[in-house]
Amino acid sequence: METNRRPLLLPGLHMALHHWRAIAWTYALQLLLTVLFTLGVHHQLAALLSHSLVSTRLTSGFDVTLLAEVFRGIRQPPYAGRQQWYLSSFVFAIVNLILTPGVLYAYVTGERACLHRLQYQGFRYFWRFVRIALVAVILFTAVLSPLASLRSFVSDRLDAAGVLGKPHFLAVLPMTLLLLLVACLIRLYFDLVEVYAIQLGLNNEYRVYKAYAPAWDALRFRFTGPYLAFTFLTFAGIACIAAAAWLAIHRLAAPGSLGIFLLLQSGILLDLVTRFWQRAVEVRLVEDMPANNPELNEDPPAPVPISPWPRPNPFPPHPEPEIPES
Repeated sequence: METNRRPLLLPGLHMALHHWRAIAWTYALQLLLTVLFTLGVHHQLAALLSHSLVSTRLTSGFDVTLLAEVFRGIRQPPYAGRQQWYLSSFVFAIVNLILTPGVLYAYVTGERACLHRLQYQGFRYFWRFVRIALVAVILFTAVLSPLASLRSFVSDRLDAAGVLGKPHFLAVLPMTLLLLLVACLIRLYFDLVEVYAIQLGLNNEYRVYKAYAPAWDALRFRFTGPYLAFTFLTFAGIACIAAAAWLAIHRLAAPGSLGIFLLLQSGILLDLVTRFWQRAVEVRLVEDMPANNPELNEDPPAPVPISPWPRPNPFPPHPEPEIPES
């Protein structure tokens, strides 16, 4: 496999911003689905708080205890909407499986990320990405479940020993960081598998399993730079969400909800930008290390060498028949 170690982080940002339409369409569709699926929560909150004077403690101030009671109440009958949560999660997953191939196709080919192109390529690669997602879920479960169980065991032992508060947090922090770092590694690998699936599809190779080995080779030959960039962008996205939520909480007592909405949406948008930045970095890595498919990269047959000296003619001309004299 030929390697070319080009910079990834800043060129990846340029690629992500160059295809800003992909970010805009993804954000718009996610916002639309969020609004549609939160209408049920709005009606549930209205049923709980419309005829209660206690609701003024949420509109004129911020009461954490009351907010927890409200969210506990909407999960109880007759306000429970468990089916709605399942349906929204399923729809979000389907939309993501449709948009992701289209975005990666635009990154790999350089085409404009229009909505109809995103949809067309998404439906074209949909079942391939479904198979990749199923394998990813199995591997995530097999690897992260023991680590999560170990973290829970350590946390329970600390609780039993009376270690609470900040000491408890610091004691569990190494296991939490290890869990996140391993999750980032697995996520990076399957992201590369998806990019290689797009690249192989451009060469009329539809077998998804052929994308796993090139992704492993890419991580094996160039691990540090892509992994550090991926981890940095992951924590940057989490930091954007956390900062937006922190600022929104400090504005909860202020009149009007437009500022809170804009703060939260800005955090979500920045997190989405970091995710697309990650995908652009992965595409750059795949461009530097293309899939080594011997069936697709087969060299043409070498021409038969021609001897410099004259060769005898294997087909000599037939002699003309002699015409007898009359």
